[in-house]
Amino acid sequence: MTGYEFKGPGIKRNIILASGNEHDMDETELQILNLLAREWKFKGPPGILDVSDIVAALPTAPSDILEALKSLFELGLVDMNSLKTSAFLTPEGYEAAGEDNSSRDHT
Repeated sequence: MTGYEFKGPGIKRNIILASGNEHDMDETELQILNLLAREWKFKGPPGILDVSDIVAALPTAPSDILEALKSLFELGLVDMNSLKTSAFLTPEGYEAAGEDNSSRDHT
């Protein structure tokens, strides 16, 4: 079961993964999860977007977005197609984004 503990107002969130490991998600990781969760909410699961669309939508350096996607992939919160050109949420990723996504609009 995934648990959430807020470290600050939208800055970091500590999550406890199903494996029992903890991870402090940074702002870029949270933005990616929220963006994919919006896609999931409006277009249906799994909230798939091209990586180039994620880069275009977020006000962050592309290299930071790719690093955050890699981290989310390694945590099992995001999965990618075989060519690594699209990213989408796992059910755990949608759950991790859920609290922020239901209460306010993220871009």
